[in-house]
Amino acid sequence: MSGVYVLSLVLKRPSAVNSVALNDEDLADVPDLFLSELSPDGAEDAYLSAAVTPLDDGTLRVDVWMDYAIDRDRAAHILEKSGLTALHISVSEETATRDSMLDAAYDDDAQEREEFSTRYFTVIRTSAPNAAVVKAEPRRIHLWTPHAFGDGFHPTTRLCLEALEKLANDGVLPASESAAAPFAALDVGTGSGLLALAAHVLWGCRVCATEVEPQAVQTAKDNWLRNGFDAAHLTAVLDGDLSAACVKESEFSLVMANILKGPLIGLSPALAAVQAQGGLVVLSGFLEVQEADLLTAYEALGYGVYGAAHRDGWGCAVLRRQKN
Repeated sequence: MSGVYVLSLVLKRPSAVNSVALNDEDLADVPDLFLSELSPDGAEDAYLSAAVTPLDDGTLRVDVWMDYAIDRDRAAHILEKSGLTALHISVSEETATRDSMLDAAYDDDAQEREEFSTRYFTVIRTSAPNAAVVKAEPRRIHLWTPHAFGDGFHPTTRLCLEALEKLANDGVLPASESAAAPFAALDVGTGSGLLALAAHVLWGCRVCATEVEPQAVQTAKDNWLRNGFDAAHLTAVLDGDLSAACVKESEFSLVMANILKGPLIGLSPALAAVQAQGGLVVLSGFLEVQEADLLTAYEALGYGVYGAAHRDGWGCAVLRRQKN
């Protein structure tokens, strides 16, 4: 069976595609209006699934799953021909198959199961509606993802996981912390709760996880319990501006935020206010070309760069808050 390829785009928000005017409610149709020209001869469908997300900066993020490899230059040509301006184009291969994608799309009882591995973790994703609680395993994280957010398969999530693994390997978190008094970590925009789970696996820390979507808050809690962890070590709350009690009442040695450039910069003063001196922040969700602006904002608040990594045009930065 053939694999699944993901075309990830960031587009200037269009008012029309192929001379077809678009209203806000029409944005979900953007892939239909240009992707049919990408389908190779004999393909049954132009694509398997697509997600269109309006971003705060006025652009559109479009992720399209296909069962054939896509030439990046050809995609750019078709976008330009359709009157679309691409700020970012990347193509990657997923571990899913065409059959599993179609099962998930058309069969309400589908129990899709996928996984990927980093140097330390194996992340196992299932769409099974009644996923069972599993025994906690040091290097395995199980995700139940009934909704598409934060499933761990995007390049930014993998960059964050790898950054956390490196921090654990380097032993750079404050030496005063101990297993008897675990430090606190903050996960902003937790989604499925994957980064919160990873931090807890690596350090046994307490985690405050924030989200703006009620479904994501519940999913993060469910995933925490399904991985066999003590509910007392996770506080997941609906909070878009870091005003929740679990944020205000803590000082975080580790902060994680895999969101977007705009919110990362907008929330930077609030993040700095709850970050422990000498603490670390792992930031992602921004494009590589946006990194300089992001670093400027955090350096103005007393952060220094600890490390950075890039994949498929996306960036991840690890910063340390300097001690006074």
